[in-house]
Amino acid sequence: MQNKILGIIGLGHVGLPTALGFAELGFQVFGTDQKHVLDSINSNKIPFYEPDLNKLLIKHINNNFKLVENIPELMAESTILFICVGTPEGEYGKSDLSAIEKVAKEIGNNLTSYKLIVEKSTVPVTTGDWIKKIINQNSKKNIKFDVASNPEFLREGTAIYDLLNPDRIVIGVETDKAKNLLTDIYKSFDCPIFTTDMKTVEITKHASNAFLAMRVSFINMISDICERTGADVTKVATAMGLDPRIGQSYLHAGIGYGGYCLPKDIRSLINIGNELDLDLHLLKSVELINNQRIDLISEKIKLHLKKDLENKIGILGLSFKPNTDDIRESPSIKIVEKLLNENYELYLHDPQAIIEVKKYFANKSNLNLNYCDSAYEAAINSNIIAILTPWNEYKDLDWRKIATLMKSPTLIDAMNLMDPKNMKNVGLNYISVGR
Repeated sequence: MQNKILGIIGLGHVGLPTALGFAELGFQVFGTDQKHVLDSINSNKIPFYEPDLNKLLIKHINNNFKLVENIPELMAESTILFICVGTPEGEYGKSDLSAIEKVAKEIGNNLTSYKLIVEKSTVPVTTGDWIKKIINQNSKKNIKFDVASNPEFLREGTAIYDLLNPDRIVIGVETDKAKNLLTDIYKSFDCPIFTTDMKTVEITKHASNAFLAMRVSFINMISDICERTGADVTKVATAMGLDPRIGQSYLHAGIGYGGYCLPKDIRSLINIGNELDLDLHLLKSVELINNQRIDLISEKIKLHLKKDLENKIGILGLSFKPNTDDIRESPSIKIVEKLLNENYELYLHDPQAIIEVKKYFANKSNLNLNYCDSAYEAAINSNIIAILTPWNEYKDLDWRKIATLMKSPTLIDAMNLMDPKNMKNVGLNYISVGR
């Protein structure tokens, strides 16, 4: 049973879903983080929005899931330690591993019995070897331990579902003992468990995210061709996706990829290439296409503003994707900033991200920003409405009512969320992307 007790170091977007997901599966889980994070979780206040997470927290806190104040206390309770701390981007593409270094030192200083230390955070290749070296340097006793890599493949907005219903589990280990411990944890899952060495797994996580980003940039490139020729990118994507070698995922034209993972991991992989004297020009093109979407969508919005009306724009959707309040690297926010710089007056709405957006713009003055409690409020007297994040609830709006509230009933659907025919039937001048 001791091997079934898990310790989670870092309770953010990766660590907390991981902890509560394992708790839901019946494991005894201990978690630790900075004091203000622990205080918030103890009060049932999760510092970010993730569907179903609060429900699981209420169910498992002080039962299957318990908080401890520090790493030594966590190590006293757990044999398998998952490192889920942040690895933010430093100088272009270079991962800041200072939080992992701090954790590794503390583990070394407090190692009194065998532990399996597992990388969950996304890290550059050879980080596992580096962690092992730091632990050895800080361990005062000759205590055996293993380091393994077991990256998460959780999507914000569906993290709990993804954890409980994985399509694959990837494990990088150096010893049979580490392999047996980790595979035993996942033995109840009905999915492939792929086991190999740590370096291969570390590259796999970066490669997976870079490939997904490439798909997004590819379909956006195709959407530009469709738009200039009268083709429909949504139908192109559907036809492409029917090929089992391609599939439908991440073939949705729009404003580009964002969030904490894909942009950072693309740049990290480019940086790794530079360090190895490799020019990863394909990934540079992926990033270039993605950056160009901000200008392209901004120009599309400006193009359809009627010159004899005030420049009031309603923006629907600010998080980088639906079902999250995360605005890190959000293309929506970049478009908002670009329009603000050109003195447009903006009316912003998002079902979850408004608080984060207010924090983001808090120290910037003289902004023509208005925060709205509903999409209808954003539409009042606007000359144009732009959907920048495809929240499902926008599909259910009374769009005929919105058309009557606007000064000029024009909708820029930058994510192709709505049906063109329906939008025209309610009296909107409807403009989408790539069709």
